[in-house]
Amino acid sequence: MDFAIENYHLFAENYVRRELTADSWEIKRRDYRSKEYLRPIDGRDYPDNSAPGPEDVPDLEEVDLDSITYAEELALAEKYDGVLWTNGNRRDNLRRLLDIWNGKKDPSTDPVSSGTLYRLHGLDIPTNARRTLVKEFDTMGELAAWAVSERHHARLSGISEATAENIREASIGFVQYFGGVDYIPEYDGKEINLPDVISKDRPQQTLSGIHDDTA
Repeated sequence: MDFAIENYHLFAENYVRRELTADSWEIKRRDYRSKEYLRPIDGRDYPDNSAPGPEDVPDLEEVDLDSITYAEELALAEKYDGVLWTNGNRRDNLRRLLDIWNGKKDPSTDPVSSGTLYRLHGLDIPTNARRTLVKEFDTMGELAAWAVSERHHARLSGISEATAENIREASIGFVQYFGGVDYIPEYDGKEINLPDVISKDRPQQTLSGIHDDTA
């Protein structure tokens, strides 16, 4: 569906008008992505793709999510890519993001689970490390505050230096889960049992600040 929207003139001209002439038909994914098929039609004179881009759709707060088109949904998802949870239904994720911004949903109270950590963008850590985080942290708020602000993740028993580096690099995944860095709770270094924990100031309000602060 995404491919068809992004290339809809090619799709309509070469499939709908020229090939789908019977009473019923089907399209196999391997066909419309086949280089062998696309090669002979490459370079034909198609009109510019007029599907909306991120700059063409209103801000999320001004959109009726029940009436937008699929193409507008794609554009909105791209517009809020840095703060949009990407697992599951995209339109539901847009609703979730809006609910976070409106105070109707608070991700910080969500329990930590292996399933959630597995789906967190960029958090590619071993199973035993995920179990450690599930055991050590009760809520996603506690975990995210530690993940984006603590300097020495490997101090936590069960977290290797390599895993600690991955946790730092997965900051964007936590930001997407919370709908923005501003919604990640403040970390005071007291929510886990670590020796000689260094107290931290409030996390920076930009992703670049996060990476600078945790480097």
